[in-house]
Amino acid sequence: MMKKAIISALVTAGVVVLMIATLTFYPNLALADTLDQQNTSGALGVGWGDTSNGRDYMCQGFKMATYNQITAVSFWTTSKDGNTAIGYKVWIDAADASSNPSGSVGTGIGGATEITNATLNTSALTKYTLSSTVNVTVGNQYVICFAPWNTTTHAWASSYNDWRTSVSNPYANGRRVHLDGSFANPTAPDSGNADIQFEVYGQTAAGASPTSDDSVMIIES
Repeated sequence: MMKKAIISALVTAGVVVLMIATLTFYPNLALADTLDQQNTSGALGVGWGDTSNGRDYMCQGFKMATYNQITAVSFWTTSKDGNTAIGYKVWIDAADASSNPSGSVGTGIGGATEITNATLNTSALTKYTLSSTVNVTVGNQYVICFAPWNTTTHAWASSYNDWRTSVSNPYANGRRVHLDGSFANPTAPDSGNADIQFEVYGQTAAGASPTSDDSVMIIES
């Protein structure tokens, strides 16, 4: 942290006004892993399927309320593949008002994170740190996207698992959608308008904020 004094002068009708303001700079300000969005309602296990029913990807919509960078997400899959090489690929994407993603599969707006089978926790809502921080705009619509993923060959893998879900639509700023192998034709799950249990963590980008010790000095000439 460092402070800098800024002095300005205004001359009007023979009066010199000196304004002295002290700004406090926080070059590395990072409120890392602060919870911004969540849904912790729902105890139903709802899967999304595999190539047999044309549901290869899943997304959950959300809007950030406070932070302009995303650092981590949480989710709860109540089962995982018996093949220990198969986990998930996770990424953040921009979306429309119906939580339909608008970017490229597996990339989104900030790169992807591979989550291994061994690190999947099937007994609780669990936080996973993203491989890279994702820049977002507060109030805009985004989605967390998921793909069943072979983390050894780094490729999509056919897999079916249940996710802790609410079918009463408890989260107002997004919904759960399924997409086909072309990452297109988004639809709601068979259970209807649902939301998975999830959390989104964020931080504020580095910057500066003024302190309250501003002062004014008036000198008459």
